[in-house]
Amino acid sequence: TSSYPPTNPGIVITAGYIVESRLGVVDVAAVAEGVQGSDGGGVGAVDNGTLNMYGGTVAGNKSGGIGGGMFVAQGTANISNVNFKDNTALTNSGHILVSGNNTVVTVKNCKFSGAVVKTGACTVVQSRGTLVAENCDFFNNEATSTAGGAVYISTRSKGYMTGCKFYNNKSNNNAGALMLSNFAEAEVTDCDF
Repeated sequence: TSSYPPTNPGIVITAGYIVESRLGVVDVAAVAEGVQGSDGGGVGAVDNGTLNMYGGTVAGNKSGGIGGGMFVAQGTANISNVNFKDNTALTNSGHILVSGNNTVVTVKNCKFSGAVVKTGACTVVQSRGTLVAENCDFFNNEATSTAGGAVYISTRSKGYMTGCKFYNNKSNNNAGALMLSNFAEAEVTDCDF
């Protein structure tokens, strides 16, 4: 079970609030290295918060639950030119967890590598969330139990991937690169597997 807002992440954006400053939209560059929290180890955007992240690195973060690098629930994140590296979570989604109605995460020109998690190692989209990925590289991620080493989309969620590269991603059971379940949908255009 996830907590709202995430417990002890490096940055939390809740209904337009970050830490205790009132900001409607948060613009971030170069954040979150080596932070540990219960959900959303590095960055959390929840309850209609908006995160715009340009450049930088989200690396070496740990979550005792879900979303080691970033946890976005009932919020929006626009992320470009960010390197997600070696983030981990106890249960699922080492790099980014996208969850909830009206939750949209757009990633452009990002790299996702080194996540090792039980389920959905790199990026998990669930509970009617939406992931839009353009020109991203997903490599060397591993789901040690099941469900998608790179991207796992479930529970009526949607994924749109264009120009992405998926290589050397592993799952001990069910799809090393991309897995869909529970009425999930994906549009994949010009991607390399």
